Amino acid sequence: MAEVDIPIIKIVAILFSGGLYGGFIRYFRNDRNKLLESIVYGLGSALMLPVFLSILSSDLMKTAKSNYEDMFVLLGLATLVSTFSDKFIDSMFKKINEMIRTTNERVDVAEQVAIDTKNKIDPIIIKSSETQKNEINEKVREDLDLSDDRVSLLKKIKNSKYTYRSVSGLSSELGLSEEETSVLLEELLSKGFVGKTGGNKWFLTSQGAFVAELEGEGGR
Repeated sequence: MAEVDIPIIKIVAILFSGGLYGGFIRYFRNDRNKLLESIVYGLGSALMLPVFLSILSSDLMKTAKSNYEDMFVLLGLATLVSTFSDKFIDSMFKKINEMIRTTNERVDVAEQVAIDTKNKIDPIIIKSSETQKNEINEKVREDLDLSDDRVSLLKKIKNSKYTYRSVSGLSSELGLSEEETSVLLEELLSKGFVGKTGGNKWFLTSQGAFVAELEGEGGR
């Protein structure tokens, strides 16, 4: 059987008692009209008291568990807020609405700061990325000795709807003779950028596709 938390029961009993007492006081203060309504308002206000104390950053709820003096202070507060339950409930709603509004304003400010910061940083990143792409492209061309004709040939194969291409088809697209196209293909084959089937069809390797894509993003 689960152990009962005695201090919690004490706090609940104090709040309930204060709410009940305050409800009766409210009833007698209002010309003894609507007893049930007064009790309900009183108990409701008493149960809202922990929220009010939390807003004030008070540790009364914690100390009242073991300190008798604080227990009576809590009982008095519960009775007081229950007696003036109408005003207390209204003030609590206003306070909570104010806290929500303030929190939303802070969130809006934080979001605007984030957007402004992003807008300032993005152009720098984009400009830096474009510069890096151009530097990489120049490095690729220099290290791999890629002329414009070779790059164009790689891009033609990559962008084609056919996986395997013939020399005649590529030469007509490039505006070169079949002999010139064959020479370029053989050079690219030796560098590992293209492959060749037994039926004299040419295809792009992963290395060739990388170079063609790189040149396509930031090349000449």
